[in-house]
Amino acid sequence: MCYNDATVEKVTRYFGHPHNLSKREAVQMAGNSEYRNKWIAEKLDRVNLTMPKGQKDVAKAHAESRGESLNAFINRAILETMERDNTPATSE
Repeated sequence: MCYNDATVEKVTRYFGHPHNLSKREAVQMAGNSEYRNKWIAEKLDRVNLTMPKGQKDVAKAHAESRGESLNAFINRAILETMERDNTPATSE
């Protein structure tokens, strides 16, 4: 397969100079990224979350201690809170 200079330039601009990649590997990598980005745009919503300085590290450490990514932990926290908020309180 032959890669033109424009394709190689696009890959280099996106990934930086591919020191240890062949031209073919770099172009395949760019194609995979384009596919992944398109899939994400079609299937997922993005949320820009802000929190007080230092809280991200605390949340990430907590998530990792439970074997989760920070993203998985935040999604679980949201789902569990919504379930709890929608569950009628029991009177004792």
